Order: sequence, then structure tokens, then C-alpha cells
Amino acid sequence: MVINRELTLHPAHTVCCDHRHDAYRVTNRLIAAGYRKIAVISGNLTSPTAKQRQAGIQTALQEAQLNEHATYMEGNWSIESSHQAMQNLLDGKPDLDAVIAANDEMAIGAMRCLAEAGKKIPEDVAIIGFDDIPAAAYLAPTLSSVKAPVNAMLEVAIEQMFAQLEGKKITPVPLFHSELASRESIKSILL
Repeated sequence: MVINRELTLHPAHTVCCDHRHDAYRVTNRLIAAGYRKIAVISGNLTSPTAKQRQAGIQTALQEAQLNEHATYMEGNWSIESSHQAMQNLLDGKPDLDAVIAANDEMAIGAMRCLAEAGKKIPEDVAIIGFDDIPAAAYLAPTLSSVKAPVNAMLEVAIEQMFAQLEGKKITPVPLFHSELASRESIKSILL
């Protein structure tokens, strides 16, 4: 069983979030909250998760006719790569008003860069990460993050494994949906 990554050749052996739809939803919530100049720091785009999240974000921005105002930078899932990506984004679009980072570590690097540039979070720039790591709730400001239902996913994965061990045929399970842990790094929005 693989958790939180889709296996196209073996879908019944996958328990995963709908990364594309979750990214689409959070982007729409930013748009609904009034953000218009949204920057994206993706993970390495060889990763299926990064591709799906980026596709969801792009779809939401295109539907809102905001894609021409958006900027994209690729990172490698690390704090260091996102710090540099954020600097590049600010060099090109100093008036951006929101950042979506592909994971919380990358959001942390972006937050540091924003602070060094004198940008206040969320007054000048809102920021959202993914994965809701424990540190997210202890940063200053606290980091809003898209949180996967890990416990529910683990329960289903265990059920699938036991079914296999009992010789039962397993079928693909529906994709899970994440929720936004809304904290101080964004204006109050709901997912």
C-alpha cells in the first residue's frame, strides 16, 4: 500500500488525497478573500504531487482570469530552495499579495525571505503551505496549511492490507480531501 501518492498502474494499492482538487479549493478561497497577485512555489515538478497541486492552482487562476497576474517558481521541497524562489518572485513581482508553497518547509523559507524584505504577513503578503507540520502552529506568525486526513487514510490503508492478507480482492478507494488549518499567515478564510 502506498499512502498519499497515486499509483496509476495499481490504483487499489493507493490511499491518497486529491492533491489537484485540494490545491484548486485553497486557491479559490484565496481569490474569494480578495487576493489577486498570487505566487506559487511548487515542489520539484518531476513529482506527481507537485504536478497535481500546480495543475489545481493553475485551473483556479485561469477560471478567475488571474493567471496573467500569477507567477510560478519551482523549488525542490526544501527551505533553502523556497527562500531563493521567494527572492526571485519578489524581484519580478514586488507587489504580489499571496504565496502558495507546495509544502510547509517551503512556506517557512518563503516566510523568512518575506520578513527579510520587510513584508508583513499577512498584511502585505498571505502565505499557505501544505502538510500541516507540527511547527506550523508555532511559527510567528503561525502558518496556515492544507492538512491531509492522515489518520483516516492510515485506517483505510490498514483495512486494505488486511483484506489482501485475507485473500480478498481489493478495489480502489475514493480520494480523500484535505482541510485548511487557517492561522495567522492569511486573512481568515475557510476551506
